Amino acid sequence: EIPELEFEFQPMGERKIDTIYNHIASAVWNLGCYVRDAQGQLTSTVEGKILDTIMLLNKCLDVEHPFTVVVTDPTSRSLWQPITGVAVEYANDAQAEAA
Repeated sequence: EIPELEFEFQPMGERKIDTIYNHIASAVWNLGCYVRDAQGQLTSTVEGKILDTIMLLNKCLDVEHPFTVVVTDPTSRSLWQPITGVAVEYANDAQAEAA
């Protein structure tokens, strides 16, 4: 989730080692494919909003401004490297103790 953009994306269901950059780039690619494949089926308003989101995500890739990434991981398997600047919040005490 990127709260500044009110944008959320979901993992594809499999475990994957990747960078935040690649997750965002994948979202840009998938949204672009969706607009292309749905050509003529989307209203101009919806298409414009999706294209605006693609533009904002691309700005995140260029790191024009700092932004926040929120990861909700009920399995507690996510790993961050480097950990500098990462704030971890646990949903419950059991997760905190396991960490």
